[in-house]
Amino acid sequence: MRNFELLLLTYQLITTLLPILGTIRTFPNAEPIVGHNIELVKENELPFVVSIAKKNNNPYADIEHLCGGTLISKKHVLTTGHCFTDRNINNLAVYAKSYILSSFRSSKFDIYSVMNYSEWASNRDKIGSPVDDIAIAELNIDDTRTVATSLSSITDNKTPGMKALFAGWGATNSGEYPMIMQKVTLTALSNKVCKKNLKALSSSYDKFVLRNNMICFIAKPWAAAAPGDSGHAILDENLRIVGILAWSYPLPGRIFSKQISIMIRVNHYTDFIYDIIKNNKVQD
Repeated sequence: MRNFELLLLTYQLITTLLPILGTIRTFPNAEPIVGHNIELVKENELPFVVSIAKKNNNPYADIEHLCGGTLISKKHVLTTGHCFTDRNINNLAVYAKSYILSSFRSSKFDIYSVMNYSEWASNRDKIGSPVDDIAIAELNIDDTRTVATSLSSITDNKTPGMKALFAGWGATNSGEYPMIMQKVTLTALSNKVCKKNLKALSSSYDKFVLRNNMICFIAKPWAAAAPGDSGHAILDENLRIVGILAWSYPLPGRIFSKQISIMIRVNHYTDFIYDIIKNNKVQD
């Protein structure tokens, strides 16, 4: 009996300390995510934010985070299409239901299939292009406890000047990937102001076409998305999705006071998104 009690006590001690030790190990010298005024996300604050990572069946191994995503139903994750470029979904998994990215704490779900907008559009005689960098992954899941969010109702003409929340597990200033999700408040620009700022940063943007499906965000002092943040969502005051991250400029590592994060507006893809959710699948 004593041996059983000792074994039980040891198990409880390990299960209590592992998440804490993992957090300490991950933040030895980690500065904030790329930029300033970054905060740590609290437990249950953003339960619909997920990590798309390399699949690993070891419950104590580090999660190799690749991209972010957001649950828009119990089994559908909205993200960017390029997160799946040249990657076999059988080698990927979605880690959810925890603000701490840990195999021990997060729930792991296999990806059943992925549909990007261009593929969906081509099946319906619509026109898609590489700038329509949006996709939905369907999870192989029967867990009804997952929490989802919805799309923002804000229109294009109402976005300039709005404050929005961006959160994820992208690389920090030190180049490390954090275990605890981080967040920052960004401000939306009009496309006219964004194009002007991009041209000021680099002459290569003179001929860049900032399309209507894109929206730019900045912060003062500067803050921007980093590697690993692709696919994470920008959220309105009600924590509903305004856009998903496509890229930031200049690239991380080159610090500018006018660092710009460029998002794909989700309200331009509602037909695609609601069709996938309604049919409860991503394959025709």
